[in-house]
Amino acid sequence: MTMEICCRVALSICLNLSLKKMVKVHIRKIRITYFTAILAGLCCALYLAISFVSGFGEIDEDTYIIFGAPYAVDIYLGQRWGVVTNSFIHVIWYQLAVNIILLLIFGPIIEKRSGPFRLFLFGLVASTVTSCVQLALSNDAGLGLSGVNYALYGFCLVKSYTDTRYNDLPMGILSALMFTILALCIYLNLFQSWNFGLASMYSGFVWGCLTATLSIKPMKYISGSILFSVAVLCAVSLFYAPWSAEWQLGRGVLAHEQGRKETAYRYYQKCLSMKPGHKLAKENLKLMHIDELSEQAYSAHVSGDYSKARDLYLEILRMDRNNRWAKENLNQLP
Repeated sequence: MTMEICCRVALSICLNLSLKKMVKVHIRKIRITYFTAILAGLCCALYLAISFVSGFGEIDEDTYIIFGAPYAVDIYLGQRWGVVTNSFIHVIWYQLAVNIILLLIFGPIIEKRSGPFRLFLFGLVASTVTSCVQLALSNDAGLGLSGVNYALYGFCLVKSYTDTRYNDLPMGILSALMFTILALCIYLNLFQSWNFGLASMYSGFVWGCLTATLSIKPMKYISGSILFSVAVLCAVSLFYAPWSAEWQLGRGVLAHEQGRKETAYRYYQKCLSMKPGHKLAKENLKLMHIDELSEQAYSAHVSGDYSKARDLYLEILRMDRNNRWAKENLNQLP
């Protein structure tokens, strides 16, 4: 109940600050532009589609992947496009509502002044970078446009001081709105066990600010170097992230599929050392142990050591009581 109230408060704040005051101060200068409208419509359509496919209930892993939001381990195993497409996915209505409001505020500002292609390029890079940072720091690439929206805000904030085309923006109101949302997300994460992508918000804001300084001659070389370095690090982290439990799991899964059992075992153990209780790592280790027992049981069975084979079949069934192979072979023992 408390969480629902907090979310309603957040949405109310967004509506009050962004709509009421923006209507009075800025609505004549900010009009919904085509690309921003299409992007907002796409996010809403995907939300409705996901809700419909999942029966408006709990969403399973396959549904996330189908609609463009693979899990961290899937990203490390090759579905790297997920660091871009995950930004379009929202699974909670108030997350969607807040992000769409922010997009419809900041998107047209930049689209009118820089054009839809530059807005698209900026959003694409911001989505990738913020998702990579979130993935690297939390083992989860996150969902939604929060990182992109904070990048748009950071860009507009710097431009309001450095570019005359942005001087008329009500940045005081917008800054109050963005910091209120950020503070609420921090509160919900710390005290209500929610999982908002704070790393994507922070990195998005910094990325937007730095991008805006590229047009300032004294700053462009420094900012460009920082942006390039961050982009390279983000790209590398998609392929090599030994600090990440999900990356270790992905390496283990790949080695497991290739039959390199010792290597897979080592990666699974590293994953569990970083994240004790990781369900998939534990399950895969159990499968490896069952495979080893199955080989020993088969060898004992065909060599006529039925007592050992029986013990091994029973041990397999204690680990997996529905193991059909062990049941059938156990019944064949004399």
